[in-house]
Amino acid sequence: MSYPVVLHLAIRTPAEGRQKLLDFLREVVPFYEQPGGIRIRLFQSLDDPNSFTEVVEYVDRATYDRDNIRVRSDREMKSSLDRWRSLLEGSVETAVYQDLSSEIHGGPK
Repeated sequence: MSYPVVLHLAIRTPAEGRQKLLDFLREVVPFYEQPGGIRIRLFQSLDDPNSFTEVVEYVDRATYDRDNIRVRSDREMKSSLDRWRSLLEGSVETAVYQDLSSEIHGGPK
């Protein structure tokens, strides 16, 4: 059985950077999601308006693996990620998870 894979990117923007991040993501999310099986989500902290978690949801491990190859080798993707990093303050904390939600909601075991 193949489970979805979820990438969490904990990021911060400078005080004036929130709108720039939103504008950028609005522009590039269609490109990020273009291969199919990928969904981008953005969460803003209730406690800190400059703190976000960007979530990249992959339908399965194979889609995640293919996208990792794209991140490393596609010139447009590299350029886009460089632009994204330029909007951020500090380092990016990354965590990758396998989504077992189907296991706790009565899915296959």
